[in-house]
Amino acid sequence: MNAKIHVAIIDDGVNAGFLNTQLLYNVEIAHGGVEDGGTLNHGTLCAAIVQTYFPDVIISSVKIMNHRKGNAVQLCAALDWCVKHGVQVANISLGSINYRDRGMLREAVNDAAMAGLIMVCAAQNGGLLTYPASFANVIGVRCDRNGILTAGQYTYDPEMAFSSGIDFTAFAKHELVGAVGEAVQCPNSNSYATPFVTAQVCKVLQQSKRVPSIEKLKHILHKNSYRPIQDTGLPVMRYKHPDWIRRAFVFKENCAVGSKAPYYFQTSCETRLPGVKAAAIIEQAILHERGQQSTTLEGGQQRVDDLTDTIVLLGDMEPVNVQEVEPLALR
Repeated sequence: MNAKIHVAIIDDGVNAGFLNTQLLYNVEIAHGGVEDGGTLNHGTLCAAIVQTYFPDVIISSVKIMNHRKGNAVQLCAALDWCVKHGVQVANISLGSINYRDRGMLREAVNDAAMAGLIMVCAAQNGGLLTYPASFANVIGVRCDRNGILTAGQYTYDPEMAFSSGIDFTAFAKHELVGAVGEAVQCPNSNSYATPFVTAQVCKVLQQSKRVPSIEKLKHILHKNSYRPIQDTGLPVMRYKHPDWIRRAFVFKENCAVGSKAPYYFQTSCETRLPGVKAAAIIEQAILHERGQQSTTLEGGQQRVDDLTDTIVLLGDMEPVNVQEVEPLALR
């Protein structure tokens, strides 16, 4: 029997009647009921797309929008709710183009990602930088506007991923059938490309023995995509903005950094490296931090949310030293 995957539709509500299923949770952070009563609102179509391409889904609705309007505070609250209620994948066919929302959303996304939530997010239809879709810790999606893809296809665009953080382009004009046989065709919109990719994520999770990292998940999706670029190993993702960092070790070697601007992330350690044994010093810092870390929470699980997630190397480091540090970063 195939394992069920729990997906939250963070949107304007879901009409379970069209899906012919029951929602596991139906919560409202923005109150007012499903948009337009029982009609096919935005959230319902998104849920139906996920269900069409991945029937083993368990759907929860987290309503944060009324009349197509919401705010970043509500989205952050929705992500927190997902983490606390065991959601595996969040479909977020919405976002903000307001730069003032960036810091708040970045922290919420990184906290949720650290807790294991996978977020699949739509880019803004006008092509503007979108949060959270443009963040590294989510899977950003846009629709195919060139007519290249057909139903059931998506592709990875490395240049788009680097420039705007939007990883995948997907077919969006899905043909859906409701519980009583009503037929609906979705318009070509980023909103409806996103739940298709959410369904592909669910397929990967169903086949995986353990939840892959966001990097590994993107790599698997890339391999399963339409006309993937052939490679033999996990590529190093190229990010224009390293926005995933919550807490970092910062090491400097042959580096004269003049900026006094503070980091946007916490630093566990910031020091200069000698010319030799860089890897040994970095490993010692990692072991020291983990030795200081409280190892248990309620239920006996290891605490990882405050551990350092990134090693930052500034300056000119010898290639042999970089090679020695890479396994520490992967670990």
